Amino acid sequence: TVADRILGEIVDQVPPDLSWQDTLRQLARSAVAVYLTYPAVGVAMFSRTLRRRNEFRAVELIVKSMHEAGLSGAEAALYYRTIGDLFNAYAGLSASVAMLDPAVRDADESSWSKEYRMVDEAEFPNITRVSKDLADVKDTDILETYVDAIILAIETRAGTARG
Repeated sequence: TVADRILGEIVDQVPPDLSWQDTLRQLARSAVAVYLTYPAVGVAMFSRTLRRRNEFRAVELIVKSMHEAGLSGAEAALYYRTIGDLFNAYAGLSASVAMLDPAVRDADESSWSKEYRMVDEAEFPNITRVSKDLADVKDTDILETYVDAIILAIETRAGTARG
């Protein structure tokens, strides 16, 4: 299927000699980049289980990373599923946003530097405290934060499992 070929493109962009952490980082970046190249397919496939060769390749890569991190069995399975859902969800969201009418997309993006800066400070004091920073957050920052958070969770869990 087209979706499986696209998943193959994602996996093919991950060099085999990376650390498990960098494998996850590259896989996430590749997923977003490929979904943005083919947004209609990305939106259609991000919530699906394809049950095809390239999906198996992606699963094998992530489970291998879990083993290299020190997880096994049910924990490796849980973290694989979490990573798969997280990466697919963010890549699918990115593809969905890319498919919006440009005027709608621009209005949504500009809200961080407009509407969020104009909220009532008394009613929304916490938003007010960060309102100047919200517009500076980039999509790549969000993706890297997601990946760093899951890596930290895996490292913590693997440390607990060994300790």
